[in-house]
Amino acid sequence: MTTPRPLTLLWLIGLDHASGMRHGGNLRWFNLSRELLARGHTVYFGINGAAGPDLAARVDYLDELKRDGFISGHFVLDYPQPRERGALVRLAAHHPAVVNRRLRSFREGPTRAAETLIAQNHVDALIVSDRGFLFLVDALRERMPVLIDWVDSFVLYFRRALGMHLRRGQLGAALSDLRSLLSYHFQERYYGRRATMNLLASPVDKRCLDAVTGRPGDNHVLLNGLSIEQPRAQATKVPTRLVFTGNMDFPPNYEAVCWFIDEVFPLVRRQRPDVTFRVAGRNPVPALLARSGGSVEIQGDVPDIPTEIAQAALYVAPLVSGGGFKNKIIEAVACGTFVVSTPRGVEFLDAPLRDLFLVGDSPTRFAEQVLRFLESPDTFNARLPALQSRIVAEYTWSRRADELLAQLQRSR
Repeated sequence: MTTPRPLTLLWLIGLDHASGMRHGGNLRWFNLSRELLARGHTVYFGINGAAGPDLAARVDYLDELKRDGFISGHFVLDYPQPRERGALVRLAAHHPAVVNRRLRSFREGPTRAAETLIAQNHVDALIVSDRGFLFLVDALRERMPVLIDWVDSFVLYFRRALGMHLRRGQLGAALSDLRSLLSYHFQERYYGRRATMNLLASPVDKRCLDAVTGRPGDNHVLLNGLSIEQPRAQATKVPTRLVFTGNMDFPPNYEAVCWFIDEVFPLVRRQRPDVTFRVAGRNPVPALLARSGGSVEIQGDVPDIPTEIAQAALYVAPLVSGGGFKNKIIEAVACGTFVVSTPRGVEFLDAPLRDLFLVGDSPTRFAEQVLRFLESPDTFNARLPALQSRIVAEYTWSRRADELLAQLQRSR
């Protein structure tokens, strides 16, 4: 579907240039932008110039994306976060409306700068993904459609983190989670009820925001697409290797790996002492590095993630926290590797697709599913063609861009 005339969009993002396309947000924003450009639309990205000391590197990264046809151009908005804001955010009892009044003078400059950019570039709609710029929803929503692409609900994230830390008796972490949960509940309810439309990357995150805002009709699922290179060489399966991939300083990733190594892998090794577990991903935290050795290999960054996945007999997704769209699940299938997951890892998929995976909801059950696969890999690998067919057909960035355009058309 296309709109009657080309649109011009301004999309405010929190850019993690160091992670590149291995960052879920970057993957989403830039692939959607490229698809919109291919349809004749114009997409500018805006970043906060005061969000760190690495502005030159971030601008260079955006310049490269423009040369490669991902974006039409980019702008820098300077919003230095006042110290008072950090204190207010930590005090969950402060409602965003109160914060906005207290910080009005700090926000006048970036608001005027955004208004100028919008007027000069004839912007039709604003999309906010950087939560630091959510105050612009109040400032601009009467003038134009203002969409929030939350991607993930932080309320869901911290609610799950709180439950996990309470179960483990980690009371200090649980108290921190509770403060964040309350703060983000206020934030998502306040701005989610004021935005023209809210976008989320999974049905689970939408259900959470539905409950937070009480306005499910304003919230819409915009899934991610599949974006992964094929293995660089013909991959030969290592029949005893398990693999997990991802940015290993992201809590849901390293928490998953630690849980698997501590709770599940010993049960697998008891029956299959020949099995090894490889973790590939940048910035492994000290807790992971401490677990490396013997049958567990923490690789860190690798140049060819698809080949790492393709060479493994089995991809394990032992996710116990977090939310959102799990890119790693569909990427593993696209690389020709079957997946054993916790229910949380496949919750973003529809039921018929979930049923094609092996799923375990406890250490014992997860280990049993891994052993089931290892005992008869051909039985489960026979499901891969059906999985790949569904994923390749349904999880395309082209389809996601059509859905975004449809939402933008409805918002005008």
